[in-house]
Amino acid sequence: MATTSRESVIRVAIMGEPRLFREGLRLICGADPSLMVVGEGSLGEIRGVLRATVLDILVADARVDGALMLCEELRYEGDGARPWVILLADEADDD
Repeated sequence: MATTSRESVIRVAIMGEPRLFREGLRLICGADPSLMVVGEGSLGEIRGVLRATVLDILVADARVDGALMLCEELRYEGDGARPWVILLADEADDD
């Protein structure tokens, strides 16, 4: 098995309300040694993660109220590197 140096690790945060959504993504990311989940939680919790650490990727549940506003804020922050944002959503539950 190849080792991954600290410099090549991609720091990921996961934003979503359903715990199952976050746990599933954490398991997927954990299977790849080049990915390190540095935080997860709701919108408020992710704002704290963004202040406390440097992210490479933010994976966000697009259905979370405020998710698009957070993306806009990240886009216009001018100090330092911004994380790539991946918005995910499943089909609406019509039942």
